[in-house]
Amino acid sequence: METVGFVGLGTIGGVVARNIQKAGYAMVVFDIVPEAARTLVECGARLANSAAEVARGSQVVFTSLPGPREVEQVALGALRIRS
Repeated sequence: METVGFVGLGTIGGVVARNIQKAGYAMVVFDIVPEAARTLVECGARLANSAAEVARGSQVVFTSLPGPREVEQVALGALRIRS
């Protein structure tokens, strides 16, 4: 079975990612707020340190991002975990 990557675990992304995980897929997840991934990680997902790491560890990647600026940052690798 494929590993599914998910970037953006806010209100919508978190719900979608949880449904994918409930369907039995292994997951690699990332959000700039690591706490957003807590429930998924507790249920077996691997927390990545960047969107690029999600892409390297997944056969399929979903994103749920607020707008074009964030999509560009993820696509170009400029988005990192908030310190």
